[in-house]
Amino acid sequence: MADETTDDEKRSSSDLRGLLRQLVTPVIEQVETRVSTQIDAEVAERIDDLLNTRMATIDRAIGGIDRHLSELSARLDRLERHLGAAMDPAELEAPETP
Repeated sequence: MADETTDDEKRSSSDLRGLLRQLVTPVIEQVETRVSTQIDAEVAERIDDLLNTRMATIDRAIGGIDRHLSELSARLDRLERHLGAAMDPAELEAPETP
């Protein structure tokens, strides 16, 4: 009789475990899906923030380069005007006489 009770308890315990697994599995899958979706959204947000920060740095660098190029271009224009005004075009065309 003790063996029958133990067998019945094992079957009952096994049946109970199976029933619990059937009931809990969909809930666990749903929670896992929600957590995964939330984590994916947070990771995407962090990546977007990081990319925006990096792009802002690159934009500032490009702006700095553009300003420096404009300054250099203006200096070159002033230098060309200064050199052009200092030299008489007639002197450039006339050969030197000994």
